[in-house]
Formats: sequence, structure tokens, C-alpha cells
Amino acid sequence: MKEIDCDKAFIKDIFAGWYCIPNYQRPYVWETEQVEELLDCVQNACENKEEQYFLGSIVYKKNFGEREGVKYTEFELLDGQQRITTIFLIIAVIRDIVLKNESKIDKRIVDNIKTTCEKLIYQEKNPYLSIPEDRLRIVFDIRKDVKDFVDKFIKETGSTSNEEEFEKRANDRKINTSIKHMSNTVLVARKFFSDDISKIGTFLQYLLNNVLLVYIATEDLQDAFQLFTVMNNTGLKLTNSDILKAENLKEIESESKQNTWAEEWEAMESYFGEDFDNFLSQIRTILVKKLIKK
Repeated sequence: MKEIDCDKAFIKDIFAGWYCIPNYQRPYVWETEQVEELLDCVQNACENKEEQYFLGSIVYKKNFGEREGVKYTEFELLDGQQRITTIFLIIAVIRDIVLKNESKIDKRIVDNIKTTCEKLIYQEKNPYLSIPEDRLRIVFDIRKDVKDFVDKFIKETGSTSNEEEFEKRANDRKINTSIKHMSNTVLVARKFFSDDISKIGTFLQYLLNNVLLVYIATEDLQDAFQLFTVMNNTGLKLTNSDILKAENLKEIESESKQNTWAEEWEAMESYFGEDFDNFLSQIRTILVKKLIKK
């Protein structure tokens, strides 16, 4: 295993980066309980004036590239997607709730929060800062329906305000599981802040400047796959489906074929729901029994 970089970073520094969700990653699956726990923990730490609040760890692979003469680094998220995506959605909700309640909040505060959140969600091309193109902080390119959903309902200012659209998707059993859970997270976050909009400013300030994550970074793909399958001691454990998908995709050398089979795999996951992992668990049990008999 090559040298691994490890350090801590505050949320404001994490969201200064450029992330992508790799094809071997699990979908976004956080439920109401996990989202509420994150919101409550950050709010309690803020109210108790804790100097720092440790949210957990993330693991990523560094990808180096160059476009139009501009060199850049992209971070391929291996572990921590659930936390990072949740924070990404929370920031979008804060942006829109503040804007919707601008008559109740000082205009300077509204403008400041709105501008801050927009920059954390979306970065504009800037060759002087090695930003080669306009793009979201987190990209779901291999999952087109998820990418389209984020572009339409998260990226644009004001887009998280249509609660009916999110309720429809959150309750749709046939929709992509990431979209279903993202929609629910938006609804949970909107309820959390709508109950008391006065806490939004202090919450955001604390989230960005006092909440931190430990990051572990590698530049080697095989190291990345290994870290992905072992760094899951916190949060939701990897399912049989997650592990089997990662193990199979790492054997495919072509990136385009990896993406194709990742899409096929996720389509099956969305279609069968929890039954898909139960099915794989039964298959695994049968195979293990056969190996024991041999």
C-alpha cells in the first residue's frame, strides 16, 4: 500500500474541494433517524458552545487532471458519502429557507448566508484558483437520474422549497433509492429549520467552522478499493450488495464498462429494494455451505 495522507478538516475546508461519487459506491441511503441525529448533534454542540465537534471520517482517492491548461485535483469519495451528501443537502435547504423568510431576517444576513451556501454547493470556473469548469461540489455523473435530480431540485437557489415534489419522491417505492432518500433528507432538514428560523445563522456558522472530519486519502486505486471495504466501522454498515458490487467492479479494467455495470447493478437494487440484498445473502449462504462440503 502506498503512502496514505491523513489529517482533520473543518466542513468549510471539506466543501472547498471537488468530489465525485465512484461507480462502486453504494447509493445514498440515510433515513430520517440518521439525518435528525446529525442535525440534533450539531445543534446541541453549537448551543453548548463546544469548541469542536467531531462528525466522523471520510476516505477518498485523489485524482489529478488537467483541462484547458488548468491542473486540478478531484476527490473520489470512498467512505463518508452519506455524511457529505447529507451536509450538502442541508446547506441547500438553509440557502432556500433563509431566502423564503427574508422578510423576517436582516437583509445583510440573508444575502450573506445565501451567497455562502451557493458557493458551498456550486463552484464557478476560475483558472486562477485551478477550477477548470463550472460544476457542483459533489457530482453523481455515473447515475444520470440522480445527477438530473440534483441539477433540478438541489443546485438552483430556491429549488428545495417545493415540498410536494420531495414528498412525492420520498414515498415512491419505484424511484431510484438515492433520489428517494435525498428527497426525505430535504424534508427532514426543512422541518428542522422551519420550526425555528432564528437558529439558522448560528447553526451554519458552527457547522462550517467548528464541525470537523478526519480524512484519509490515497492515490492508488487498489488501495482505494481496499479502504472502501474496511473503513465502515461507523454509520450504516456495508450490505452484501455493496461489497459484492465493489469486489466485482474492481476486476473490470475499463472505466466505461465499470460505469455501465454499476448502472445495471443500481437499477436492480432500485427495482428489488431490500429484497435484493436478502437474495444475495441467501446465495452467499448456499455458496458457503457448498464450499464447506468440499
